[in-house]
Order: sequence, then C-alpha cells, then structure tokens
Amino acid sequence: MTFKHCAFRFCFGPTALFLAAAALYAQPQLDIRAAHPGVEPARAADLKVNVDLVLLPVTVTNRYGKTVDGLTASSFTVLEDHDPKPIVSFGSEDVPCSVGVVVDLSGSMQSKTGIAAGAMSAFLDTANPEDEAFLLTVSTKPGQASTFTNDFGELRSQLRAVRPGGATALTDTIAQALGQLRSAHNPRRALLIISDGMDNHSRYSEAELLHIAE
Repeated sequence: MTFKHCAFRFCFGPTALFLAAAALYAQPQLDIRAAHPGVEPARAADLKVNVDLVLLPVTVTNRYGKTVDGLTASSFTVLEDHDPKPIVSFGSEDVPCSVGVVVDLSGSMQSKTGIAAGAMSAFLDTANPEDEAFLLTVSTKPGQASTFTNDFGELRSQLRAVRPGGATALTDTIAQALGQLRSAHNPRRALLIISDGMDNHSRYSEAELLHIAE
C-alpha cells in the first residue's frame, strides 16, 4: 500500500501554470477595486512566467508488482516531445497513502473468494502505520465492511465475516468508494478493486462512473 516514489526535477518551458499564475496576479486588482470603489488602479505590468522545475512522482515495480528500490537518476530518462531533459534533483521517500479496497463477493465470485481475500491480504502486508484503508464489498448493493482504519487485521476479519452471493452492483460500489475517498486523511489516495469485472445490478452507468471519477 505504501507508495514509494522518486522525485525528479528537470528543466521545463512555459506551461499551463502560466494561467494559474496570471489568476493569482489578477486577484490584488480585484481586492483594490472592492476596497476603493471608483478608484481605478494603475495599469498592471505584463506578466511572463517560465516554469523551470517540474516534480514527477514515479512508482517503479517489477513484473511481480513489488516496489523496486535503490534506483538512481541514471536509471531514468525524461523526455518532452522526444527531447531529453536533464534531471537536476533526485530523491525517494516512503509516502503514507489512503486506500479504498473494493472486494467483489457477489455470486459470480463464490469460487474465487479465497483468491480475492489472499490478494487483499498480500496488499495490506505492504502497509506502514501511517497508511489507512476502508473496505467495501460488492453484492446486490454496496456493503460497508469498514470505514477508514489503520487496523488492517480488522479489515481481514470483516472480509471473512461477509458471506458471498447475490447480484453484482460493481459500478455502484466503485462510485460509493470514490465518494468515501474524499474523507481520506492522506493526500495520496488509491482505489484497489478485486473483481471478475462483471456487473449486472448497478444504477450507475459506466459513463456516469467516469464522470464521478473525473
């Protein structure tokens, strides 16, 4: 669950951040006009912004999904429009993460519940004390097995207590999980979905789910 990433900073030209900077620059003018009605502020000087450093968070895993540690800046190449950019700063850190876990326990997963539970358990084994997770189960309707917690043993117990069966409201459960992620305590957030991918009982469409995700 822990996200280990390498932070790269490399030279970069003007980007859309110019718009954000321009918006911040314009705000004092609005304040001046509000504070002194009828007083026209002096004409603002032209503003030009160059973004010279960009932070790129990267997570590297091997073919088995394990995080790869010990990499250096020379292990990476950063390209912009096929043009190599220099990496001027490099570092790695262990970042706390908030994760929503969605496990499908509908009728179509009855023969696979052991595999699903094992997958969730293996994922939680990578957690550190600052990580948090909640558990939703998929059946005829979403099942709230656990809210955000650092007690991952409790998540395992809650999953064992749910009996598989019913229809599959997978899309509805994912939509509920996305909403619940908004109350996460960590800025880095992820959603883990363990399912055979079938859905036959959701109110939300795939298009509506994508809109919620966006």
